[in-house]
Amino acid sequence: KQTGYALQYVDKSIFIQDGKPIKYTGGTQYGTLTIGYGHTGADVKKNQTITKTKGEKLLDLDINKAASTIRFILDKWKKDEVSGKPYMVTQGMYEAMISLTFNAGRGAVMRSDWIQDVKKGKYVDASDKIKSWRKPNNTRREKESKLFCSDGC
Repeated sequence: KQTGYALQYVDKSIFIQDGKPIKYTGGTQYGTLTIGYGHTGADVKKNQTITKTKGEKLLDLDINKAASTIRFILDKWKKDEVSGKPYMVTQGMYEAMISLTFNAGRGAVMRSDWIQDVKKGKYVDASDKIKSWRKPNNTRREKESKLFCSDGC
């Protein structure tokens, strides 16, 4: 296990379903307009089209934004010494947390039960809670839970 975190490489396969981006915004996914590999925001317009390359660039930006959120949370814990002991975050845990943030957003992750378990070092509990958390896609949550403990819990 690693103390803290280090983003060396993020496996994007968890973000990409069927290997193809949604190239247009013909509708909404879970009530939100999306384009590419799940990009949302003010820049996404109904009936917009993009290239695969643009979809990949948006995915990179969104992953970096999600990673920034996780770094913010971990830095805050370190600064506040919340847990009373050094927390341990593996690369798999880090990537799973990035995926969850990408999918559900910063606020939802910061308020989640599973992130509180990570803070307390209850990694198996966190992994179990991920499986049922904000369940728009059971397969995705199973993958994220498995990735979370891929380097050990």
